[in-house]
Amino acid sequence: MIEYIQKNFCDDISVTQLAAQFNLSPNYLSSLLKKKLGLSFVDYLTVLRIGKAKELLISTNLSVHEISEAIGYYSQSYFTKTFIKKENCTPGEFRKKNINKQVS
Repeated sequence: MIEYIQKNFCDDISVTQLAAQFNLSPNYLSSLLKKKLGLSFVDYLTVLRIGKAKELLISTNLSVHEISEAIGYYSQSYFTKTFIKKENCTPGEFRKKNINKQVS
């Protein structure tokens, strides 16, 4: 399941869809992920998406809007709010501060 999430995090996936894919109930799948990862499905998905966004901000000239869509967010404003919550800066500020660095 974790491998599936890692390969498909840019798609529109949900815990319900994932549970159906693996023939489990959504609640059971959520508890398995929480036990294995220490994160909820949504939190893990966010970690993967923000990590990829950071990589793209540093390594490409894609716009913030293009990056938000590329990583599975269909609202740039929601992506920006989520990014600020996790990184304490906007995607644009992150890009400016880290343009010559590698993502850690």
